Order: sequence, then structure tokens, then C-alpha cells
Amino acid sequence: MAALANFDAGKKAPMQNFFTNGHFNVFVNFWEPGQENVKHYHHEADNVVILLQGKGCFDVGGQTQELEAVSFVHVPKGVAHHFKNTGGARMVTVHIYGPGLTHGDTERVP
Repeated sequence: MAALANFDAGKKAPMQNFFTNGHFNVFVNFWEPGQENVKHYHHEADNVVILLQGKGCFDVGGQTQELEAVSFVHVPKGVAHHFKNTGGARMVTVHIYGPGLTHGDTERVP
């Protein structure tokens, strides 16, 4: 896991592929303080996000939660979501998608 933490901190929400097959994907994200992703949804994949380290704001379907390690959220397919590191240290999340994400599955929300 430590080897996955080598990333460009200038990018938003760097995602490292930990495992993938046709049935599900597992990604690990390392978020620096203030980093966030864009609001988006997935057409076909449900998503479970496990917050392993740090704390953050998790907006799922318009409902916002402040979470700390160790907790999780479920994001059903088709539901818009957005995550942000609101703590003063690195936030680490594990994202499990089922079925596995495909290139066209993710759509940004304006």
C-alpha cells in the first residue's frame, strides 16, 4: 500500500488502481488537505468508499456527511457524489466498484 502513495500531489484526487477484473475494481485514493474530486456519477457501477485515514466531507445524492477513519459510504449507481479532504492531513480512501468501471461509465455533473 505504501508504494501506491507515490503520486503527483498537484493533481486532484489521485486514484491508484489496486485490483481490477471484469466483476469489480478496487482503487486507492490519497488526498492531500483540500483536495477534492468533481461531482459525478456512474451509469452502471455501485461504489463503496472506505475511509481508512483522515477525515472528509462526503456528499452522496445531496446528503453531506463529515466522516473520519474508519467509516464507509455506499454510492448507488446513478447517484451524484463528491468527496473532499477537509482535514489537516492526508486522507486515504478505498473505492470498490461493482461491476467494474468502464471508460464510459463516469459522467460529470455540471
